[in-house]
Amino acid sequence: MSLVLVGQGPLEQTIREQVAALGLSERVLIFRAVLNRDMPAFYALADFIVLASAFDQWGLCVNEAMAAGRPAIVSQTCGCANELVYDGINGFIVRPGDVEQLAKKMRQLAEDHALREKLARNAETTIHDWTPELFAENVLALANVCLKRNDVHAS
Repeated sequence: MSLVLVGQGPLEQTIREQVAALGLSERVLIFRAVLNRDMPAFYALADFIVLASAFDQWGLCVNEAMAAGRPAIVSQTCGCANELVYDGINGFIVRPGDVEQLAKKMRQLAEDHALREKLARNAETTIHDWTPELFAENVLALANVCLKRNDVHAS
């Protein structure tokens, strides 16, 4: 089993050094950036996705991973937590910065094939409800609320 990290940030060099120090360079792959057109291949090869951001407006990669039938582990400060990802149903929600909890959930998904498959099936079922039509309906509803507020303030 391998760990694939996608992204970059202020701790990148520290992470690279730690991976090398632990002798894990053969098992941990780090990609600073991946083109959108290449992401489906990453999802297809993944067992699950992790978005452990301190904050993320939503986390569209979670939608994409679930569409590929992959469960997700997200931090509770990601917008998709409790909206798209349901703890123990189609993935896990962890506290941001809680490395022990994150490692425990990653290990659980990596080692428990039956659980991973169950969460993956639920992820696929969940994402079917998140259609472009639903998105459009929500955008229009938000626009209508904003227009009504403007009308009230204009009066």
